[in-house]
Amino acid sequence: GSFSDKNGTVTCTLCSKGSFSIANATMCNLCAPGTFSENDGSAECTLCEAGYSTEGVRGEDKCVACPAGQFAADPGTGSCSKCAAGTSTDNEAGAHYCTDCPAGKIAAEEGAANCTACNAGSYSVSKKLCAVCKAGHSTEGKSGAAECEPCAAGQ
Repeated sequence: GSFSDKNGTVTCTLCSKGSFSIANATMCNLCAPGTFSENDGSAECTLCEAGYSTEGVRGEDKCVACPAGQFAADPGTGSCSKCAAGTSTDNEAGAHYCTDCPAGKIAAEEGAANCTACNAGSYSVSKKLCAVCKAGHSTEGKSGAAECEPCAAGQ
């Protein structure tokens, strides 16, 4: 966790937060993306836990939670990934994974923090798309329908 870059040095210099060194070092190395060192004098960097990253930056002294709509599945991930269309993190930051939208809700684009309900009169044809009920069918005025119901006789 320290170095000396000159001959005849009396004391070695500690590496600063966000960097490390091995024994007999002449310089410190920045921690790689997805790793950090929170103290001066580190001999190694620590992996960010799943759900956290260094946002692709080297030399960090801490990891940050992936924002809602993004995830980091594995420890040591340098940057968070956006959730695929049709999935979300249910408004949670620090997610390890994204979950599929339930029936009646969609996430039309990647990076959705949460899934949104289909409007009344429409239903989810996939986890990414709502469609309008065809003539003779309705959602009984409810939003978030997984399917349209046939209108009863007399309606």
